[in-house]
Amino acid sequence: MKFTRQRYQSGSLSREMRKAGPAVWIFRWRENATEARVYRKVVVGTIEQFPTKTAAKRAVETLRSTINAVNPAVPVTLRQLVKHYEENELPGKACLPLANATKAKIRNTMHVIFAHAGRNEWIATNPMTLVRQSAKREKLPDVLELDELKKLLAELENPARALVFLTAATGLRVSEALGLKWSDVDFAAREIRLSRAVVHQHVGDMKTEASQKPVPMEGALLDALQDWSRQAPYRQMGDWVFASPDMDGKQPYWPETPLKCYVLPAAKRVGITKALGWHSFRRTFATLLKGGGEDVKTVQELMRHASSRLTLDVYAQALTSAKRAAHLKLVGLIHPAAETAIGPSWSHAKAAVAVSS
Repeated sequence: MKFTRQRYQSGSLSREMRKAGPAVWIFRWRENATEARVYRKVVVGTIEQFPTKTAAKRAVETLRSTINAVNPAVPVTLRQLVKHYEENELPGKACLPLANATKAKIRNTMHVIFAHAGRNEWIATNPMTLVRQSAKREKLPDVLELDELKKLLAELENPARALVFLTAATGLRVSEALGLKWSDVDFAAREIRLSRAVVHQHVGDMKTEASQKPVPMEGALLDALQDWSRQAPYRQMGDWVFASPDMDGKQPYWPETPLKCYVLPAAKRVGITKALGWHSFRRTFATLLKGGGEDVKTVQELMRHASSRLTLDVYAQALTSAKRAAHLKLVGLIHPAAETAIGPSWSHAKAAVAVSS
């Protein structure tokens, strides 16, 4: 028996023309059978019945619930699970290159597993003791220069611009940024409260306890998010800050969508040839802070690292005022390019930066 797992089937909805009569809405999904994958489709209705895609989506909600209710998980043994991975998962992944850090984590995990077996006297020695694996990077990841970041922000429009500005000025992971709801953004207190992360549309907990610390929101960034809150189609307190219109605001964007559709093309237009991903802006955030002379403890707390070991083993406690000043200074550096894209609403932030310096 092949191993199958229960997976929520969102399905896909498309409009198709017919030889006679009006076009129809077709809903397709994959049925996870025990022996093979079975693909199904059903006619939802005509465009006369459902003039818009939004109306058709509402019509398939009940059908989607039924599909997932009758698609139970198949219980498997550990032996079947191992066999499944050997036959189906590993062959396609064996040729994929892994980063040294990933291989080191695999090695360490296997060492812990075999150590547990040794404590229970299931094995005589731990074979992973003989395995050596460096976690050192083979290539330094790209970060943006300040001028490059300014050009990119000037080229972008909301919501991609707001998302890039947010990640570059706060160091938020993209899963944390996409997990924000408007209720998390406190404009009066000038801070963002973090309580969730969204990965592959799964809403989960933050990476670490330190990740849940609120981050400051000062100067031009405050204005940028206020500006986006006025433009956003979904702006209620319970709505996602970066809600996807394609999902009627019920889900945030997939991170690849704004990156591939807006950020990377904009970077290419302004002459940026570096390999960019969402984590590039988090690295840029740390690099700009460090280059601006901020103490490592302040950078560590703004990055919300669980341990200062990740930021050069500095053990002094940074004051909240120092973190806010460092954050405001960084936003002020980015601010000039932002001013041309947003307009006069940024002027008071510029004055605040001038006063603070």
